[in-house]
Amino acid sequence: MFEPISNNGKEFPRELTPLEHELVFRQLPENSKTYRQYRERIERMKVVGLGRRGAGHLVLAEHEVSSDTLQLVTPVFAFGGAEQSQSKLTIVIHEVGDDAISIELMALKGNLESLDTGTARLWSVSDWKTGEKCPKCSTQVREIRLPLKDEREATLTVCAKHRGVWIHDSELEMNHIIPLTGFINELNKQEGLRKGKFEYHSPSQVFSELDEFSDTEFTNAFVLYNKFWRKLEVGELELVPAKKPSLASRLVSKFRGRN
Repeated sequence: MFEPISNNGKEFPRELTPLEHELVFRQLPENSKTYRQYRERIERMKVVGLGRRGAGHLVLAEHEVSSDTLQLVTPVFAFGGAEQSQSKLTIVIHEVGDDAISIELMALKGNLESLDTGTARLWSVSDWKTGEKCPKCSTQVREIRLPLKDEREATLTVCAKHRGVWIHDSELEMNHIIPLTGFINELNKQEGLRKGKFEYHSPSQVFSELDEFSDTEFTNAFVLYNKFWRKLEVGELELVPAKKPSLASRLVSKFRGRN
């Protein structure tokens, strides 16, 4: 059993420790205007308590917060991790809520105090740019260009190996983390339109069959997902009906055991 990340015996409020500060700011590239704004905001904050997920879930604010704020879990703003032989942890920074920012430094192996950032491999989805491999697993990702208003550019990015989905937003100079559940549900619906029947597939099954989905299906799934869970402003896109496969292709698919 690993030792949980603690408050190091200190009373709240407290400053981030040098190690916590380094891990958090590693997720916020200074050359991005959006991430830089988060850096500046966090610099003015202190750790005022622990979040609902307990040890390692730090809540930062410039003032005292209510118990409701400590229990609040907002969408993920930045995601990454740190790895070395004896330690492995995930680093999650949440969106601002009630003028507070919660940060998760969760050990999957070892503990925070045993991590040496000088020798550890630090990675962050925030660093990713179009044309690059996955920052976590270094495999090739799938990129789908999204239609946006004006001259903005955005790319839907999918990594099958570690099951990650994010949107690269050129205007905000950041990568929006996309939760899997809602997006995968919409992708399942696109598959149902293509096959003429709806069957729920788990995220692991969907990620194992990514090559079967067209760019149009990915785009339609995101546009529908984005209507309910707004991540960015997309252009007025007419959803393109997915083409149903021919009888011959259905027979081939059945022969291969896919239906």
